[in-house]
Amino acid sequence: MLIKDLQSIGFSKNLASIYLELVQLGGQAKAGEIIKKTGLHRNIVYISLEKLINKKLIYKIEERGVALYKTLEPVRIMNEIKEKEQMVANIIEELESIKKHPLTQEVTVYEGLDGFREYSTSSLKKMKDGETLHVLGSIGDKWYEFMGEKSCKQYEEIQLSKQIHWKMITYYISRRDNEFINQHPNLCSVKYLPQNYENPSNMLIFPDAIALQIFTEPFSVIEIKNKALSDVYLNYFNYLWNQEIQTFKGWKEMDQLFKSNLKPGYRHDVYGANYGEGGKEKVEQILQFYVDYHNKTAYLKPKKRLIFYDNQREEARREVGGTVLETRLNIQLRFLPERYYTPMETHVFDDRVILVFLFDEPTATVYTNPKIVTAYKKQFDLLWNTAR
Repeated sequence: MLIKDLQSIGFSKNLASIYLELVQLGGQAKAGEIIKKTGLHRNIVYISLEKLINKKLIYKIEERGVALYKTLEPVRIMNEIKEKEQMVANIIEELESIKKHPLTQEVTVYEGLDGFREYSTSSLKKMKDGETLHVLGSIGDKWYEFMGEKSCKQYEEIQLSKQIHWKMITYYISRRDNEFINQHPNLCSVKYLPQNYENPSNMLIFPDAIALQIFTEPFSVIEIKNKALSDVYLNYFNYLWNQEIQTFKGWKEMDQLFKSNLKPGYRHDVYGANYGEGGKEKVEQILQFYVDYHNKTAYLKPKKRLIFYDNQREEARREVGGTVLETRLNIQLRFLPERYYTPMETHVFDDRVILVFLFDEPTATVYTNPKIVTAYKKQFDLLWNTAR
């Protein structure tokens, strides 16, 4: 019952189980005891313990070189709830301020593809030089299709001449978006959020208005001019933008994640590259995923270093296409003894770390905190120098 109660206030099932087990062990225990009691994988337990430390519900001490985890007062659970209550209170206060200024609001609807294209270019013309356009929920290549080549060219000319910066939170990084990012990195910043369903719209946030672009027939744009409403959605945008930890599930989200926001010459180091613990069919599925990833990103000429295990040499060579393609794809391979095996893959990019578990459904956790990224880079270099 307590596990369900903890889940109802935001704890994951594993986090609730581990916290409750630590309490039942007298409020202090070694990680090994918790692993034995819960039956959960050691990596899951260690990651969850760190999360509980960050939530300030437990702390860690060293006794004779062994880590001991101890609970703090359970009343601290209320702190997180109070922070969320304060956030909701702030949103309500801002929404109430909008209601007090109804005369400042103006709603305009633009219908059809012509209206959609005209609004897109005219709204950009009205922005000041060097301003930022915040885009929430970008739909990728479909936007370019609806705009058409002529309007796209006109839009880009305006953007370049006025140096308007795109700041996008998107569910899908498109080929055209990537091309623009690579050509004009100073005019486009992108972050990717997971989504398991199609989204037929996006939102543009201007300094004094918001616009909903709807991409189902009849195509339309609904613009609401209201400074207070714009401020509310900008706060929401910034809240999402500043999230340092994100979780993605399934092959579709993994595919988007690995190909999102990549730049020419990007670095990608992988420790613990493996093909899961499933049967032959699962191995082939994972192998094909990475083969496709390497081939589709080869044009960017990335620098990749992959550390596999000794018992996976055959699959590793198949993944990179043998020594000839290994050179073409600019991939270096090294191997570690099987005793180093872990079911977690660690992918280290220039600006983020992705921890991947390839169980029944692939799960990836992304960290963008610079200190975390730097720490994993140092760890990888140590393992690279150990591998052969």
